[in-house]
Amino acid sequence: MGRRGDAARGLPRGQRGAGAAAGLTSAEAADGCRRQRPERRPARPHALDHVGSTSVPGLAAKPIIDLDLTVADSTDEAAYVPALEAEGFALVLRERAWHEHRLLVHTEPRANLHVWSPDSPEAVRHRLLRDWLREHPEDRAAYAAAKHAAADRLRADGDGLVMDYNELKAPVVREILDRVLRAHGLL
Repeated sequence: MGRRGDAARGLPRGQRGAGAAAGLTSAEAADGCRRQRPERRPARPHALDHVGSTSVPGLAAKPIIDLDLTVADSTDEAAYVPALEAEGFALVLRERAWHEHRLLVHTEPRANLHVWSPDSPEAVRHRLLRDWLREHPEDRAAYAAAKHAAADRLRADGDGLVMDYNELKAPVVREILDRVLRAHGLL
């Protein structure tokens, strides 16, 4: 299911399945991120944002912190990957055909660091969705239900990839994003 990128290294087994919601609160995740986030920054990041389920209070989440890092040029890996690797991150994915996305992972705390260039719409979409879910409990509940249904289906099917999990949630995410964009006068 879904789009696949070039694996720089295979994702660890624990990163493959959607897994059950772990009950980690967004406050715990954010606190862990603040305490253990790398102090040395990659070459002049434009932005570092806590996104994903752990950034939305009241939303069940896997114990994985999602961060969006915007750098001058995500294709210029030499400008940021060595500093991140020195802090324990590992480059695991390059998606050249999808906004030149790069994914680095960290094991403790568990974190996914998504790297984007400033012209990528994905970082903006992530922030818009996060902020909307924080402010709209009905959409937060719909998204939570979609997450649980996707995890249940993958467990019933014998596990799956993160992209499978994302694809199963996609119809609900698209509906919510449609409301977000309309509310902001973008559609």
